[in-house]
Amino acid sequence: MSQLLYSLVACGLVLAAGASGCRKEAPAGRVATVPEAGIGIPACDGFLLEYERCILRAPSRQRETLRERIGTLRQAWKAAAQQVEGRRDLPRICQAARSTARKTLAGLKCRW
Repeated sequence: MSQLLYSLVACGLVLAAGASGCRKEAPAGRVATVPEAGIGIPACDGFLLEYERCILRAPSRQRETLRERIGTLRQAWKAAAQQVEGRRDLPRICQAARSTARKTLAGLKCRW
């Protein structure tokens, strides 16, 4: 795996883990967001949509930070998807990010 892909794996896991400590807050008024376009890798696109839905459950003070983190991850994955090696490795990377997010966002009781 190239250095770029190692970086993407690390970035994905750190960003997905960034919400540790989130606790479910009763949302007073959920703000609907329009998901950004996918990156063309079904495993990644599915994870990104699920993550975006999940963070709507996060306390409002943490929600914007989580949106920024997933935006950074989306950009990195979109760039990687432009490379043959990236397209090959991204499904595995995105599955690892999903597994990490399930654990770190467990307090939000999201459906994965």
